[in-house]
Amino acid sequence: MKKSLLIIISLLLLFVTGCKNCANSSPFLTEQEIKNNYNNFDVTANFNGIKFRLIKTSSGYYYENSIDEEYIYYNRNTNQSFLVDNESKQKTLVVGNYDFSSHLENVYYILTYHLSKESIANYDSSQTSFLNRDVIEYSNEVGDVIEKYYIDKELGGCLYFLIDDGTKRVICQIESISFGSNLLEPYEGYQTLQKADITKFTSKWDVLNNLTSYDITFKISETYYHVIKSSQGFYYSIKNEESTLAIIYDNSTSQWYTLDLAEKTKIILNDTTSVTEQEELILNLLLLSHLSNVTKDFYVSKTSEILDLEVTEYLKSSLVATEKYYINLENGLCLKRILKISDTAAVFEVTSLSFSGDVSEYLNYEFSKNQTYQTYPSAHQYLQGIEPLEYGNFFVGYEDEEGLTIVYQNFKASFVDVTVNKFKNDYGFNIDADEEISYDTDYTYIFYEYTASREDGYKINIQFDKDTGMLTFTISLV
Repeated sequence: MKKSLLIIISLLLLFVTGCKNCANSSPFLTEQEIKNNYNNFDVTANFNGIKFRLIKTSSGYYYENSIDEEYIYYNRNTNQSFLVDNESKQKTLVVGNYDFSSHLENVYYILTYHLSKESIANYDSSQTSFLNRDVIEYSNEVGDVIEKYYIDKELGGCLYFLIDDGTKRVICQIESISFGSNLLEPYEGYQTLQKADITKFTSKWDVLNNLTSYDITFKISETYYHVIKSSQGFYYSIKNEESTLAIIYDNSTSQWYTLDLAEKTKIILNDTTSVTEQEELILNLLLLSHLSNVTKDFYVSKTSEILDLEVTEYLKSSLVATEKYYINLENGLCLKRILKISDTAAVFEVTSLSFSGDVSEYLNYEFSKNQTYQTYPSAHQYLQGIEPLEYGNFFVGYEDEEGLTIVYQNFKASFVDVTVNKFKNDYGFNIDADEEISYDTDYTYIFYEYTASREDGYKINIQFDKDTGMLTFTISLV
């Protein structure tokens, strides 16, 4: 808001033609006299739509800006600043003291603005009423420029002014005003919140042990997260305007998969992270974030409900930041977290929560036909019961319309027969078998190809090329 006020003030300076130090020739009260008259007040000021409220008395200040959600009370007698909750009539001690001087200067800026225009005294004038105060209206119109001022007859303050040059229009005004020395009494009587008792928090391991199954969605800013845990596996996805990432762990195969939610396909993900590690990573940062961040320096603010669950608000404030955690003590979960620094707020919030989860929909996804593997994909359904080859070095695996292809390099011709016989005899690929062979001068294979099927409908094609030293086999389901 301060930047916006600076822009408005800079704009106002374009209209200033007089001298504020020429008060001796003015019929108006001096700046100091006006400030003395407006010493104990409750004022709502409006700078061209930017509005705030300020109470000033000898016992302290109160500042309110509903747009920025700032409600701050200062007790001069105890030299303490508090965040105020007017709905619950509670206040929270903050670290350090708030500076009210800029807001006071902005109020006095409106009240004394007319002193910068000596010519105002020569404008057309008339008596009227504004905010139940007797005021003198000064107005002037020259060409495209229109000016109007309301000056308090008794106290001398400018309660309203309008300046319009045809292209720029500025209205600054006091929207409400009252006087008295006891204006801060309501805030003095607000209950001061109690310090947090963090011994009530459930430990991380107790929370995790109780969360055997769940389905949780939450968002951070405009990014949405979905986490599911069940006896079958663990699923999570991250979605924003640009992309969606979805991962699942299948307990039956002990394997992670990357999911394509649109195509309903999956590909093997070579990740050694355990489900416990991944779950802790997500929950520690968010749903269990209070365990590492909420300390005895926090205050217990109020109770409310999120998703039909009772939550307790824990609050900590300083001059630069405010932290709020909304915790369901029964299940030990943080359902909402707000971190506000200056005018910027980061919000994490659970949007749905069920203590039962089902990942079967994602486990049933078909394998993608465009998968590449950097290690032998033992968990692939085409390779169930088929062990990695003992000879040569695994090079790459890939999946396409032909099926699943595995490539070995540095493969010796002398090991081709033992490999083919293993597929024939141990793995059952011996139905409708066909071979194509070409020999070198030493009676080893230059090229070898074997094709066969087995009873369950799988088909295999094995090829060896001596020039490249590669053995390739492709398995497909006919």
